[in-house]
Amino acid sequence: MTGALAMLLMVATGMLARVTDSCSPDSRAAFGVLFAAAFFLAAWHPGGAWRRGLMLGFSVPLAHMIAQLTGRPLPYCLDNQAFTLLAMIPAMLGTMVGMAVSRLREPHPPRKKFEPPR
Repeated sequence: MTGALAMLLMVATGMLARVTDSCSPDSRAAFGVLFAAAFFLAAWHPGGAWRRGLMLGFSVPLAHMIAQLTGRPLPYCLDNQAFTLLAMIPAMLGTMVGMAVSRLREPHPPRKKFEPPR
C-alpha cells in the first residue's frame, strides 16, 4: 500500500514540477520541486526509490514532448529539447540524499565483538 501511495505522490509531484516548469522560463523552481519531492519520497519509502527518481526526472522532458506534439505553446522556447534532460540531475540527487537519510535513520543492530579463529 505504501508503494502505491508513493507512486501516486510521485505522479502528483511530477505534475507539479511540470506546471512549475511551464509557468516560467526559469527552471530553478522546477528543479527545486523535483529535488524536494525525490528527497522526501526516498526518505519516506526507500524501496525502489531510484525508479521514482527516474520517473520524476523524466516528467519535465515528457511534458515538453507532449506540449510539442499537441501544439500547446509554452511561455518560452528552447533551442534544444535535450536541455530538458537536465531535470534528471536534481531528481536523482534528491533520491540519493533521501536514501542516505533513510539509511541513517534506521537503527543498526549491535555488532558482535570480533574474536579471531582458534
